[in-house]
Amino acid sequence: MKKEMAVIDSNGSLVDVEVISVFNLSDTGSNYAVYTFNDKDDNGLIKIYVTKFEKDNDSYSFSFIDSDEEWNTVKNVLKTMARSE
Repeated sequence: MKKEMAVIDSNGSLVDVEVISVFNLSDTGSNYAVYTFNDKDDNGLIKIYVTKFEKDNDSYSFSFIDSDEEWNTVKNVLKTMARSE
C-alpha cells in the first residue's frame, strides 16, 4: 500500500507525492520524510527528496535541512536504508 502526502511543488500547486520512508534522528531531534514526485533524472532514475517535518495538531509543517553536518547524517541513513533493501 502506497503512502501519500500533499506538498506544494515549485509552481505553488498542491500535489500528492509518494512517501518512501519516514524516520527520526535522535542526533538532531528531528523527523524526516523521504518522498518522490515519481519524476526521473537524465539517467532515468527516479528522483527522491528529503524534508524535515513537525506535526502541528492535525497538519504538518516542513522545513529545509539547514547544515552540511545534518545533511551528511541524513545521507548516511539513506545509504543504510538502501543497503538493507
